[in-house]
Formats: sequence, structure tokens, C-alpha cells
Amino acid sequence: MTEETKVQGTKAKEFELTFLERMLLRNIYPVVKEYSSMMLRNKIMEKLIDEEEMKLRKVMPLLKCGECGRVVVSEPPLVCSKCKSEMQPTGQVRWISKDDEGKALPDAKTVTLGEMAWHTIEKTLKELNEAQELDPGYISLYEKFALNGDKPAISEDSVEEPPKIVKRTSKYGASRSQHE
Repeated sequence: MTEETKVQGTKAKEFELTFLERMLLRNIYPVVKEYSSMMLRNKIMEKLIDEEEMKLRKVMPLLKCGECGRVVVSEPPLVCSKCKSEMQPTGQVRWISKDDEGKALPDAKTVTLGEMAWHTIEKTLKELNEAQELDPGYISLYEKFALNGDKPAISEDSVEEPPKIVKRTSKYGASRSQHE
């Protein structure tokens, strides 16, 4: 899964990452507002997904109209065709997984990350997990970076404390279960 190598005097690891995993890493890699850190982040982002792959997969942002709520996939700026208000990015993107002939585009890619980069990703994923903010989409990344490729054997019996389920009553009088 990962292979350690030496790259310019520092330890590096190779990771086999899907397109989705690489897109998710772009979201969670920290932004430090200092020149050398920003330049390093830009290099890492380019390693994950270069401009050519972004064009090949037709990665486009989702835009939403603040007035009428209409959502479209397009490059900003865009004016809503319904109410003529300016549309704003939602923070989500869409992309294609097949070419124009219907053939699947290559998904997995081996990415070599320097020690500082993969330790930063590992730390970020562990912090998300400890804060209980790790989304299900990040499970494979957590296993690759925070658990070094090991999948722990987890059963229902191995969970220390199940989530508390509390009965709540909605404003309409119906009761519903909710995780607390």
C-alpha cells in the first residue's frame, strides 16, 4: 500500500490514492498563511491532482443562488437565469468519471509525499477523528495515513460506548430518535 523511499534527503512514502481520496485531501490539508507554507501546499496539491487531470475530469464547482435557491454546475461568476441574482460557490464540486466514449477514466494514482506532508495529513485526520468530526468519506484515508494501511478488526462488541439515542418530540408532535 505504501512504500518508503528517500527523496532529496528526506523520507517519503508512496500512496495509492483514488481520485476521490485526492480531492478529499485537497479539502483537509491545512492552509497556513505564510509564503513558504503556501508554496509547499501548492506543490502538494499539484502532486495530488494536476491541472491536466482537472480538465480531463471536467471538475466544476456547484453554484447556488442566494435568492431562489437554484443550484447549477458552472464556472463562477454566473447570474441566476430565474431571478437574475449572482450565484455563489457552495464549496462542492462535480466531475466526470467516464470520457466522451463512455470509457472509465483512470482513477487510482500513486502519489509520493514527503515526510512533512504525510505527517501533516496523518495529524489532521487524527485530530478530526478525536474531535468526532471524521466524515465516512475519509475512512479509507484514515486507514492509509493514520493507521499506516492497517485495518483494525472492529466488531459491535469492540465499541466501548454506543451513541446515546434520545427520544425527541418535533414541533409537529411526532417523536423521533436522535443520536446525541
